[in-house]
Amino acid sequence: MSATGLSKTSARRLWPLVKLLIAVGILTAIFRLVPLTDVFGAIGSAHVTYLLASVPLILLGPYLSAARLKILTDYQGMSLTLPEIAEVNFVTRFYGLAVPGQLATGAIRWLRLTRIEDRKAEILAAILVSRFLHLAGLCLLGTAFFAVELAEGGEASIMGIPLIVGTLGLAGLLLLLGTPRARRLPLRPEGRLRRLIATTKSFRNLSRRQFSRVVLLSLAENLAATIVVYFLALAVEVSVSFVSLGWIRAAVQLLVFLPISIAGLGVREGGLMLALEPYGVSGANAVALSLLVFGIGLLVGVIGGALELRRHLLPMRGAAKKAHAE
Repeated sequence: MSATGLSKTSARRLWPLVKLLIAVGILTAIFRLVPLTDVFGAIGSAHVTYLLASVPLILLGPYLSAARLKILTDYQGMSLTLPEIAEVNFVTRFYGLAVPGQLATGAIRWLRLTRIEDRKAEILAAILVSRFLHLAGLCLLGTAFFAVELAEGGEASIMGIPLIVGTLGLAGLLLLLGTPRARRLPLRPEGRLRRLIATTKSFRNLSRRQFSRVVLLSLAENLAATIVVYFLALAVEVSVSFVSLGWIRAAVQLLVFLPISIAGLGVREGGLMLALEPYGVSGANAVALSLLVFGIGLLVGVIGGALELRRHLLPMRGAAKKAHAE
């Protein structure tokens, strides 16, 4: 292997450590500003009713995502069922606890789905399009909330920048891909990449009904997540309107998507502190809200772990029963 190849390999191996150090560094700086006892005090006094109300909605997310992906796989003639895709979503979140990052979790989802149906290029294209639509729904909903707040006399915030940049970036990409020149671009890559590009392009032929359904599911998934954040805010007595939390959640989520931290730790806390400070929310309550958002998200991973454990135990039980019968 060349020196360049070795340096690239070393960089890939070191990057998770760098992200961990970034997360630890940001959290250390935050907890120097915000006493940890105040944060735990806010979490300890959280209203249980609102916490419980958020659980069904956080569990709804993987099913809405699965429904969107099923439309895309059905369009390609695949036979993946909604329960199968939803289970893979839960299991992916479980492995995502140990292997953080959007690329890593996407790769795990792809590997698990291809075990069910061996259509590698088609499944990868469906996952990529589904993730893009989820991001588009996030930006669209967040921008709508931001516009409503400004129309009601709210002041523009620096935290609106990632939301505006993300929305304009996605809009620009859609316009670029929708131009006649982009439609006529030759498929120069060969082999698997050529097939992946061709499969991805085929989604432009979705019917109006199919496209409307995937867009509505993307909006519904993001709206459910926004309601979760609102319930958790009520739990720790963060008195901020649903509209404000709607755009704040979208802006912070866009920052979390950046591959600069482990599971968004530090970035989420810092973003919420910065966004909620103009509304008079204390740093302790903002960090408490962030940790509750992270914690309730772990519930999906725990369920995924239970499903994965069941998958491994079932063959063992079957083998044990067979041996006992013999």
